[in-house]
Formats: sequence, C-alpha cells, structure tokens
Amino acid sequence: MQAYLINVDATGNHNKFYKMEETGNGFFTATYGRVGAKGVTRTYPISAWNRKYQEKIKKGYVDKTGLKHVSTVSPSVNGGYAAIK
Repeated sequence: MQAYLINVDATGNHNKFYKMEETGNGFFTATYGRVGAKGVTRTYPISAWNRKYQEKIKKGYVDKTGLKHVSTVSPSVNGGYAAIK
C-alpha cells in the first residue's frame, strides 16, 4: 500500500510532497518535504495510516498516487528548459 500526496500553492509558496509506504511489518514510512528535496522520513504504526492521510487531505494535499514518478532529467535544452525522459 502506498500514497503520494502533493500540496502546491503559489500564493503561499508551497510545493510539498507527502509519500506514504507500507513497510510490511505493521508500520509505514512517511517521507515528506519540499518537492525536489530528499525529505524527512518518519515511521508510524499502520493503524495511523488513515489518520495521517486525512490530516494531509484537510491541509490541502491532493492524492497523486497514480502518477508515474520521474527521476531522470536530460541536460538543459532550448533556452534553459529541461526535457523529461
């Protein structure tokens, strides 16, 4: 089980992520921070999954779990823009 939530708000300068991943031993990890950063990881009991998920939704995070994570970017082209592979 996993969830990938994002919170983007230009007026508040927010561009944050919250990634939840079940570890399989009765716990899950939550990695969070600013998009593009490594983030901070915390471990919680699986019983806290729904509570943590709902907390983030109430704060304005949007579930983007179905999106493919892209981790490679080609060198800059065309005036400084980067093409995503």
